[in-house]
Amino acid sequence: KLAEDNRRFAAIDRAIEEGGWKIVGLLRLSPALPFNLQNYLYGLTPIRFWPYVFTSWLAMLPATFLYVYLGHITGAAVSADRERTPAEWAMLAVGLLATIAVTIYVTRLASRKLNEQVDQDQRDDAETLNEPKPTEDPNTRRTFALAGLALASVLFAAYVSMNSERIKQTVTGWFGPPAVESTESHDVNPAGPSIDHSLLSELLASHVQEGGWVNYETLRDDIGKLDRYLSVVASAPWDMLGRDEKLALLLNGYNASTLKLILDHYPVQSIKDIPAADRWDAVRWNIGGNTWSLNQIEHEQIRPHFKEPRIHFALVCAAVGCPPLRGEAYDADRLDEQLEDQTQIVHDHATWFEYLNGDNELRLTKLYDWYGDDFRQSAESIPRFAASYSQPLQRSIDSDQTPTITWLPYDWSLNSNLNRQPR
Repeated sequence: KLAEDNRRFAAIDRAIEEGGWKIVGLLRLSPALPFNLQNYLYGLTPIRFWPYVFTSWLAMLPATFLYVYLGHITGAAVSADRERTPAEWAMLAVGLLATIAVTIYVTRLASRKLNEQVDQDQRDDAETLNEPKPTEDPNTRRTFALAGLALASVLFAAYVSMNSERIKQTVTGWFGPPAVESTESHDVNPAGPSIDHSLLSELLASHVQEGGWVNYETLRDDIGKLDRYLSVVASAPWDMLGRDEKLALLLNGYNASTLKLILDHYPVQSIKDIPAADRWDAVRWNIGGNTWSLNQIEHEQIRPHFKEPRIHFALVCAAVGCPPLRGEAYDADRLDEQLEDQTQIVHDHATWFEYLNGDNELRLTKLYDWYGDDFRQSAESIPRFAASYSQPLQRSIDSDQTPTITWLPYDWSLNSNLNRQPR
């Protein structure tokens, strides 16, 4: 009886009578309408039982995937205390667009039916007597195109939910590294144990030439020593280490793992020649009993837990455009000194830094572009951070001149001594 007296429900009822299973599917696809309420109301509509059951089952699957995935990323965000990745924001945006599109379609269709009924009931109204009774929505094609877009969007959202890791990697590749809020999470713990990185220092001194060029041919003959050092890294007592010991372990572990990755696939012309699944997202590197990917080491273990943007000049991804690989391992007792020296080296070479005083143009490595927020969290701006390593740039900033920033090309060729260039 309540439904009979409700004009809006009557309009929806007429829309279902005309659209049948298509309207049921659209209503199911829209998370804005509670499913339980729909279950009761469909019993009052002309939709038949089996079209209702099958359409409901099929159209509710994408939303189920969507809800499960949203629960997944919410739990991950809470437990890991991190920012959402670009892929997760893309997922949320797709779901939002799908909901908006479906809601617009259903609202327009129901509104047309409602207006027809209201027009019928108000024929005697002077303002509506001269208006023609609507027969067909002139935007029918547009509304059905919108419905198709909505269905495709939600099905895409379901695909994302089932392939979240792969999508996350792809979208992260499009939009760059994830943003993080850098904090100092680890205790100094001067009484903690120390890790011996001498094996890595021996390797680097023997196979890394001036300028950071790596002789991978001779390093390949010393792969047994590299494997022994990686075993040292894997057996490190992570939880007992102090802040500097952990950071030195992560930096050395990342660089040593990258060398091992190249040797596993050698010869290659670039690290990007290695299949993506085996490269930065391969979860295979043991650091202190924790198995991480190279991306996890950098973006989940270093950047969020150390307020230290100089690490971007210490992590080396085996490319010419990367900062040069040092001929020694990072040591906790000299870590600040080494990071400062490494950062100064980068800013002394036109491969990564150049300031044209006359044009007030600042040419920077794309590391500043990709990790801009990390540098801004340490300094007021990217130019102010870079100015700490360039007196001409510092004088320009002190005189309130804002330089124009351009990004230097990033060469992904292998940092092999065979590709050696003057620096």
